[in-house]
Amino acid sequence: MKDTSIGGELRPFPETSWSTILRGRVTDPVVRRKALEKLLALYWKPVYGCMRFGWNKSPEDAKDAVQDFFIDLLERDFVRDIEPEKGRFRSFLKAALKHYMLNEKRGAGRVKRGGRLKTFSLDGFEEITTKPGEPDSVFDSVWFKTLLESAIQELGETLNRAERPDYFRVLKLYDLSGRKLSYAAAAEELALTETNVRNYLYYARKLLRRILIRRISEYALDEEDVRGELRWILGSS
Repeated sequence: MKDTSIGGELRPFPETSWSTILRGRVTDPVVRRKALEKLLALYWKPVYGCMRFGWNKSPEDAKDAVQDFFIDLLERDFVRDIEPEKGRFRSFLKAALKHYMLNEKRGAGRVKRGGRLKTFSLDGFEEITTKPGEPDSVFDSVWFKTLLESAIQELGETLNRAERPDYFRVLKLYDLSGRKLSYAAAAEELALTETNVRNYLYYARKLLRRILIRRISEYALDEEDVRGELRWILGSS
């Protein structure tokens, strides 16, 4: 999937987005914390994956460390001292995580299991598997996989509700199967016309871009950040 154009599809950033919070537009402490909790909950998998396969923690230790890491961020209201021009969420989380893990390895600020009264919910927790490697590389790999898989799942659900399952079938076969097919070959395999394959693929790609833009806008700082993240995601898939 190499079509990374996004045209004029950008929309205003959500009121609870990283950008909006970072720029001080959310001042109510309760609303602010709930927004930050939601933001972190959306992207805990890359942090877990980094701890598990980048820092070689066991599954249970990694799960506990994710909760402690996020609780610590929330208790410090971590965005207060960040400069907006340096506030890209993915870069920030990687840097904060590295700092946390280095402190833990030195024994500073270590929290024993059960040492905190509060817990950070890891909704829908499931064991994540990826190749071990350098922490930053593992983080980016899981981040990419998490965003793309969740967007593709939403795309399928949206097209099924709209009674357009063939649109999703075309995208899965042509863009996601890893096979190099012509429109004619895809049409024959799916029992569709070549014209339908072209049209369905165009529509599904456009809708997927919209879904990705919305999801990226939850954490991106500005429109250029959205464009860069979208190019990175679609160009890597």
